[in-house]
Amino acid sequence: MWNEFHIPCRTNALIENREILKKYAVGWCYGENLICRPKANHIAVMFFKDYKEFWFHLRDYEFEKIFQEKE
Repeated sequence: MWNEFHIPCRTNALIENREILKKYAVGWCYGENLICRPKANHIAVMFFKDYKEFWFHLRDYEFEKIFQEKE
């Protein structure tokens, strides 16, 4: 479902499109806490777009740049 955003899975592209990601993000959790496909040093972000729910892993520093830094 990630292709719903039409954003390449590259750090710079993700950060450049942070407003789109912030618009559709509905929740997150630490990647190592996931039961399914846990990943250390990642944040799992849940998105809701066009009546579809899906999640995607972001590296910790990508998550900070997208969701926590001021523009």
